[in-house]
Amino acid sequence: MRGDHASVSEWSRVSTNWGLGAVNFGLAALLPLTTMLTAIWSGPGLLASWPPLASFIALLAARSFAAYWFHRSLHASPLLWRMHKVHHTDTLIDCSTGLRNHPFESLIATPLAAAIVIALGPSVGMVAAVNAVLLAASFWHHAAIRLPPKVSRILEWLLVTPRLHLVHHSQERAKHDSNFGDIVVIWDRAFGSFAKPESGSVAVGLKGENQHAQSFLHQLAAPFRR
Repeated sequence: MRGDHASVSEWSRVSTNWGLGAVNFGLAALLPLTTMLTAIWSGPGLLASWPPLASFIALLAARSFAAYWFHRSLHASPLLWRMHKVHHTDTLIDCSTGLRNHPFESLIATPLAAAIVIALGPSVGMVAAVNAVLLAASFWHHAAIRLPPKVSRILEWLLVTPRLHLVHHSQERAKHDSNFGDIVVIWDRAFGSFAKPESGSVAVGLKGENQHAQSFLHQLAAPFRR
């Protein structure tokens, strides 16, 4: 269900994923417009005066909504897709896949997230809490686990499950252009990009892109290759 182990060097794959993750975490720490530094710089605003639970839900919903449309744009724009396809060339799907993003993608996503913080003015602690949930969600929906079918069907009325997100990593273009949500399926259902999970195995990765899928340097250079 999660991929073909026979054609993949597990060490190369995981080291590439964690290497890309380390670069992205480093960029997030150095960029002046990270969400944490932005919250400190901009000071408390609208959400800081709200009850904690309401503030948390509002910020999480805003970040999730923005991430949904940013994710869709990564697939719709040929230029942005050159960066984002690094994420989709993983030929196995597990928690480390959540770290597999090109640094240029982070250079765009981080200021967008920071802009939401400026607009809503949450507390620094609330920003940290939402960041933690979003990171955990990325690990969760890429996890190589199988929930009982009945449990998955119940959760999938609201939440993105590993089974649901696996469709997004299908080799078939029509399928990987669906299920863009990170936490909830509301956005996909509302904007016509929801796809039901498949009962059988799913071939993941990108056709014709697997030869150098596990090379760290090749993936860094991927946006510049024809």
